[in-house]
Amino acid sequence: MKQIYYFLQHAFPKSTYQYGIVLLTFLLLLPALTTAQVFKHEWLRYFEQPAELTDILTTSDNHAIALASIDRTATVTKLNTNGFTLWATPVNDAVTMIALDAQNNAYLLGNAVTKLSAGGNLLWTHDLTPYALSFGETMQVDAAGNVYVAGYKSKAELFLVKLSPSGSTLWTKTIATDPMIRSAEVVLGIGDELYLTYSKEGSRTEQAFILLKLDTETAATLYSREFINTREGSGRYWARELIWHDNSSHLYVIMEQTQHLSSPVRMLGVAKLDASGTLLWEDDYHFEQRDYYADAALDEAGNVFLLTEAQLNHTPPPYGFVTAKIDGSTGEKLWADTYDPEYGDRAYPSELAVLPDGSVISLGSTVNPATRTTEAVMLLHTSDGTLLDKKINTHSYYIAISNTGEIYLSGYISHDGEDSVYNLTVNKYTISDQCAAPELTARGGILSCETGTAQLQASSVTGNVSFTWTGPDSTTYHEQNPVVSLAGFYTVTVTINGTVCSTSTTVSVLSALQNDVCYTLDFSNESKGLISMTGTGAGTVKIWGSKNNDQYGQLPPSPENHAAVFDTGMPTGDDDDLYTEDWGNVLIINQDLTDVPNDNQFGGKLYLDFSAFGPVTLKSMKVLDVDEYEDNSWVALFDEHGNQLKSIQLQPLGNNSKQTIDLGSTGRVMRMEITLGSGAVDDIKFCMKVREEDCSAATTNTLAAYATPTLFSDRTTIAFEATEAAPYTVTLHDLRGNLISELAAGTTIAGETKQVEVDGAALPNGMYIARIISGSQSKSVKLIVSR
Repeated sequence: MKQIYYFLQHAFPKSTYQYGIVLLTFLLLLPALTTAQVFKHEWLRYFEQPAELTDILTTSDNHAIALASIDRTATVTKLNTNGFTLWATPVNDAVTMIALDAQNNAYLLGNAVTKLSAGGNLLWTHDLTPYALSFGETMQVDAAGNVYVAGYKSKAELFLVKLSPSGSTLWTKTIATDPMIRSAEVVLGIGDELYLTYSKEGSRTEQAFILLKLDTETAATLYSREFINTREGSGRYWARELIWHDNSSHLYVIMEQTQHLSSPVRMLGVAKLDASGTLLWEDDYHFEQRDYYADAALDEAGNVFLLTEAQLNHTPPPYGFVTAKIDGSTGEKLWADTYDPEYGDRAYPSELAVLPDGSVISLGSTVNPATRTTEAVMLLHTSDGTLLDKKINTHSYYIAISNTGEIYLSGYISHDGEDSVYNLTVNKYTISDQCAAPELTARGGILSCETGTAQLQASSVTGNVSFTWTGPDSTTYHEQNPVVSLAGFYTVTVTINGTVCSTSTTVSVLSALQNDVCYTLDFSNESKGLISMTGTGAGTVKIWGSKNNDQYGQLPPSPENHAAVFDTGMPTGDDDDLYTEDWGNVLIINQDLTDVPNDNQFGGKLYLDFSAFGPVTLKSMKVLDVDEYEDNSWVALFDEHGNQLKSIQLQPLGNNSKQTIDLGSTGRVMRMEITLGSGAVDDIKFCMKVREEDCSAATTNTLAAYATPTLFSDRTTIAFEATEAAPYTVTLHDLRGNLISELAAGTTIAGETKQVEVDGAALPNGMYIARIISGSQSKSVKLIVSR
């Protein structure tokens, strides 16, 4: 696990953007990373938090503590591993960083030090203005809750103060640093040892950094070391970060340097010292034309990872960033990898973190000129420098790792020049294996009337593989081509032996004598206004509409359901472009939550869920008014596992255009997702296999049976007449053949008419099958519940 948290405030370029805070969560899957591992997105949460600066930590109980700070106000939020808020506490201070003690109490640094309990309650505030020129520069908290703060008392003085766990002053120390200081950093070592480093201006050819070792109980100086860069060709340099390595009791000072030439060359330096202040090695690192410090971290072996903002060796020279690894024993550069901006001419690094196996995550950002939005860049390198994965996603700049390997990232979300809602966004990822997936083909079948079984078939041209099938009753089969006796869906997985590389697909086994029954969703019987479901002869289809709140997707979509029914013959709102003479009611994404239909100018997504009776086979749909600029409109079809079966782009044919989309008779569909602008959809046609009779119906006598009425909302009656005396049962099934209930049982008399009442009050809208068996005779009767 990462032993030290770093609390440097990084400088990000200011612009007309305004910011909210973003928090992203990653969950590491152990064992160690391999070259086949990538980031995998798990879930997303939205919150509201104003921010221009953010920081992120993890607690000993593996929760996240996020800081959002703007102007002279801040909010600290504790989140659990599922991204839900445990507490949120506002603080009236210009907070720049946050730290935790062993009891998970939080300490905030700004113009004051503020302590919050592990439950988020304000415990105390200690004003720093008697010591500080402006505010505290850096802070450390020991396991007991003592707080050490360093900062500027003047342009030529540093202050250092120790506060008790209750907030009282234990000691203060002033350090004269004439001439002017450039930076200061404090770190705790082992026992009663405190290390402070700072830089001071020298001549144009020299600049020194000072390292002090102090007794934490008395503030007495145990030693003072001055390091001056006198190597030929090197100019001024200053300390940017001080890191203590627990495993070896060594100190690392990360420096930034310039050469005093007409075109200054910037580079980084690293100095390694032992606990007594003896210099073990020191070296310079020049990766690109110019390198500016961004962040540094150590692995468990004491190797150094650097993150730099780099002016690249191009013409004209853009800015990217470099991730590099330095051998902790010798100072030798082991590898360096440069990120070149995806677009535009600049990328900004922010932070990095080393994972337990020695791999490293680097964070940065770049501006997309097409959308004028800032996008985060996230890189995953192995310990030997191999780039495993790259993600460009929601904004993330700061990182912390929990005891169980969860990776939390925080950052900003921006809105272009407008006062708006600021958003804290929480994403969770996993690091998972990515393999060259084995090839797989598979077939289902129809249960035989003679044997009642079907043989599944699977094959793969990939060698050294094994097959596993899982049936509708969760039975597992390890044969390649098993024989099964139950109708339903079967999932087959082919795995390359000795690896986790696999491919899965699902096939169906049908009962005998099934016919296609087709339906159309035309919304003709629905009232105008918001809608969450619609009935068909097959059952209820759930509907949800997600509304976009801006053109570019910068703002999160509205969490409410904005699906609505719109009458194209009598347009409402400002939607004359949806007028038709003969389409009638259509489905749109509504602009608001009123029952006055008015399509949303930014569009969104419509979700239709067939899981109440599906899967279904999608045939076609009609689409109205896909404008020429709405060229990112799609329909996608998904199975019961969420796998995408098919996607089709909707053509941008222009204002009031009409088109029919062929959905390719795609089977096994449980959900469809329509990405749409300010248009509408109608006449969604689907079919399903309905079991009319079982095998016995083809070889035995048929009962005379009927239902009165067949279409009902509450109750109906089934009547049947048997030609022989025999025991009988009447059972109710859904369209997939699943038993819902036994309606009646008894004994018939030859020629007697039996009546069985069906209570449909608790049944969802849809089609059902009543199955009557009497001796050697049988009959199936369709029933339709419609309200």
